[in-house]
Amino acid sequence: MTKTANILETAAPGITGVAQRNTAQFQSSVALNTRAVVFSSRIMRPTYLEVIRVSFAINTQRLLQLRFWACLSNTTRVISTGRNMPSDGRNLMAHSGPQDYTVGDGQEGEILIQRRVLLPPGSFLAVDGDNTDLLNAHTIDVAMDILELEG
Repeated sequence: MTKTANILETAAPGITGVAQRNTAQFQSSVALNTRAVVFSSRIMRPTYLEVIRVSFAINTQRLLQLRFWACLSNTTRVISTGRNMPSDGRNLMAHSGPQDYTVGDGQEGEILIQRRVLLPPGSFLAVDGDNTDLLNAHTIDVAMDILELEG
């Protein structure tokens, strides 16, 4: 369900106007010992990312590393480890701690990550899941709360 309202003054400090609240969903399976990237559809209007909501299944045991990206395209490239990652863009977890990713700790639950990023039209959001588990596939289950700006 989406709502249109003048909500930017509190949600996005310094940005005013009318916005439509929406959620970008990312769900995919990542095979054992592989890396997968899931892209949003193309962002058509200036969009403000507010919160990343990550759900981990029980027994993930820090074996699924998730990175979140703001990208200029929806293409991937192979890196030196032989795994895929977005071709371009900015890792939204960079410079926020000792790692540029988040992991589940074995408990089932949801992690909320506050990120306040303004995305230009034509860009994409992406979730990059690196499954280092040698025995089991794991699931990407991420929702990003966004405000699509009018005009």
